[in-house]
Amino acid sequence: MTFKEMQDEVFIILKDTSLQSRIPAILNDAYQEVVDEVHIPALKTLTTVSTVVGQSFCNLPTGMIGSLLYAGTLTSKLSVANGGLLELLSLDPGLTTLGEVWKVAQEGAVLWYISQPETATSIYVLVYKAPVALVQDGDVPSVLPAMLHRHLLVYQAAAILYNEIEEGVDGEKVNTKTYHELYQSGLNRLREWLAKQVKHNSQSIWSE
Repeated sequence: MTFKEMQDEVFIILKDTSLQSRIPAILNDAYQEVVDEVHIPALKTLTTVSTVVGQSFCNLPTGMIGSLLYAGTLTSKLSVANGGLLELLSLDPGLTTLGEVWKVAQEGAVLWYISQPETATSIYVLVYKAPVALVQDGDVPSVLPAMLHRHLLVYQAAAILYNEIEEGVDGEKVNTKTYHELYQSGLNRLREWLAKQVKHNSQSIWSE
């Protein structure tokens, strides 16, 4: 479905002109929710960051979502600290030891590392990138299967907006619940679809 087709369908569901101008932004919010909820292999990207001489951290790429999948140099894979920065501090209080980088930790958009190399060193990182926002009428959420565009984006956008419409309603928010359940069924179908696409290989960083 195109961005325009999705906008039209959300409006048909809501039939509320006061909310029409907000539909594009809400559809993009729904898109972001989907990729936060389910890891989409098509959004994996391998890029590099560079250590900074005299400090033990550097910035990760902008637009990254989720956790670091892999880190390494040209010559070796680096250990990723599941315990984050606290784990690094337990190994090197102050993070002042000089030497080759051997362990990293992600804290939000920052990559911490030990030890501190005396010259700038490139670190290869495998991350999930955020999807390109839907802007033009003809834009398509290409990382999602076309058969699920309606359930994942149209119905979730409707659920988000109905939650506002039904605010203060006594009892159950019927429309909010209906469209949220349709969205959840779409997420389940997406997981099933991805499972069929990905060859299971527990040793491959690309199948995480």
